[in-house]
Amino acid sequence: MGGKVNIIGKGWATDDQIDSFRSVHYPSALGDQARHGVEPTRPAPRDPVSLAEAREFIRRLLAQWLPARLRQT
Repeated sequence: MGGKVNIIGKGWATDDQIDSFRSVHYPSALGDQARHGVEPTRPAPRDPVSLAEAREFIRRLLAQWLPARLRQT
């Protein structure tokens, strides 16, 4: 998707939304459904997302990125 700067620049997500999405790595935020089994050393985001919110975030990004990507081919 071109990285965080590109995602923000295209208006697909805000910096805060991306930061909140990072909570999928943290067992303290998602428990057994977290991406990692051990708490990362970086502090957890202030406003963690639920697993459902994380899935919706990815769906929205893909819905915007895929058409743009297909136009490039």
